[in-house]
Amino acid sequence: MKIRTDYVSNSSSSSFVLLGKTMSFDKFVESIKAAGFKSQCDEDDEDYVDFWEIKDWIADKTKDFIDAEASGDDGDYEAVVVGVDPSKMNDIDTLKDFKNEVISKLETIGIDAELSEIEFTSGGSDASGMSFIESRG
Repeated sequence: MKIRTDYVSNSSSSSFVLLGKTMSFDKFVESIKAAGFKSQCDEDDEDYVDFWEIKDWIADKTKDFIDAEASGDDGDYEAVVVGVDPSKMNDIDTLKDFKNEVISKLETIGIDAELSEIEFTSGGSDASGMSFIESRG
């Protein structure tokens, strides 16, 4: 997994910040399949998983509350961050309350998480389309 610690200044890049859990892509897919995700992709290639199809399933299942971002090239992801855009936090929530809300929503898509595993993570994609996890903490 490529982790960037410097500022990304490429104007064609995109970025994200999520409060959530980082996990291997394989474990992520295993968890959501156990929660009911079924791919619409060609059944001849059981190893291929369309990440955008997963994101649509998550959005539908959680009413856009949970999002996921993966690091790697399309079809060859290494890790995924699944969580919530911090801007969805209410002004009266404490960070602990909001983390517990994230944990509850993650459970709806088959992701088990402890309070200590929920952290702010940022990253994005560069001009070549390579996506990355930039920092965790």
